[in-house]
Amino acid sequence: MQGEARLSPWQLDHRRGNCDLCGVPHAPSLFIESQIQAWKKITDAVHGKGSYIFCQLVALGRVADTGTLRKEGGFEVSAPIPIPMEDGAAGFGALTEEEIYDFMRDFAIAAKNAIAAGFEGVEVYGSNGYQVDQFLQDVRNWRTDQWGGSVENRARFGIEVSKALVEAVWCGTGFRISPWNTWQGMKMADPVPQFPYSVRQLNIDTWGRKTPVLIVGGYKPENVLHAIQHEYKDHNIAVMFGRHIFG
Repeated sequence: MQGEARLSPWQLDHRRGNCDLCGVPHAPSLFIESQIQAWKKITDAVHGKGSYIFCQLVALGRVADTGTLRKEGGFEVSAPIPIPMEDGAAGFGALTEEEIYDFMRDFAIAAKNAIAAGFEGVEVYGSNGYQVDQFLQDVRNWRTDQWGGSVENRARFGIEVSKALVEAVWCGTGFRISPWNTWQGMKMADPVPQFPYSVRQLNIDTWGRKTPVLIVGGYKPENVLHAIQHEYKDHNIAVMFGRHIFG
């Protein structure tokens, strides 16, 4: 039986030379040849069962473990603005313009390595309070430059990362969002118009309106037809299942 799997093998902090260590204990990566070869064993096994596998790419931002960062070489947290996860945690500075572009570059490098490792495509983990989501939502982005301060500016980082991936790998790319998530201190008071704007820009600028938006979260056989025929009847979507099957 064919199917699809998504893994999150890559977590990034661009200041670490070979990016092998990433601010969370035992985080797998995709930056050096030995890691690529190790992932090939997994992708080969998935393909051997007649299935497909995509790689989620995630930068942690402010949720990176400060203890792990110190152990890895005295590094600091990298985030849009300096808001620690916990009261009393060590302070850190906001990402500079140069560092923001460095992250885009490293997303693209990881995407190329994912394809070299046998993944069918890549997905930006733009949800659940990690770095891309931190840029996107006003509860964690109070910047006043081109990376914050408006709907368009807050969306810019995720959109530019996605463009970098499309340019780098020329194959399946995706972008995960979670407008209603409250985990890790997230959720805007009003997620509209921020998230619809981001999706529209991704669909137009990055994918050229050629790919569907994947809708997921609480769907079952009893309610999926209503979503397709009524809620999203004028949109190019695909409804995804997983939690009720694998949970």
